[in-house]
Amino acid sequence: MNTILEQVDAGAGLTDQCRQFGNILGLDEAVPEKVLLAALQNETYARNLLLSKGSPEMLAQLMGNPVMPRAGGPEYSNMELVGKAAGALLRWGKTGFTKAGRDVIARREEACLACPHLHDPQRLLQNLVPSAGLTEEIGYRTGKKVCGLCGCNISNKIRMTSESCPERHPEDNGRTRWGEVVRSN
Repeated sequence: MNTILEQVDAGAGLTDQCRQFGNILGLDEAVPEKVLLAALQNETYARNLLLSKGSPEMLAQLMGNPVMPRAGGPEYSNMELVGKAAGALLRWGKTGFTKAGRDVIARREEACLACPHLHDPQRLLQNLVPSAGLTEEIGYRTGKKVCGLCGCNISNKIRMTSESCPERHPEDNGRTRWGEVVRSN
């Protein structure tokens, strides 16, 4: 359970909760609402705030940059991302490293560009993955963006015939957001 939820009176109003959390952090004032809401939704951010309560500079830095969790996606560690990448490379190798055609890449990329789970890399490993720069050319319009659900680099994933989107299509449960038939594992 989130450490903030354990210490802040859930029955109190938002203003009182902000004041309570400010007291917990050793402040003479309430924390901004966005800080409390981020702490309630992101356990890592909450833990970092609590660990920084003896360091006013660090606490100010964290409070000035509240970290909300990614929309609908898990937070993968670098080690988990390495394991997922290894699995993807193995699956791709079994296909003979075949690449998707231009039309498939364009369709997949369009779906990703419209997806609420597309975001900037969050982890060191995601930032280190080689990918083409952002351009308007098909297959390169996502740049270094990653999927918030699976953690994959989009510009690489859309090219691999062995890979699929992890989310169901919003209008057709039998298909992925890419419009492809859901594969059974």
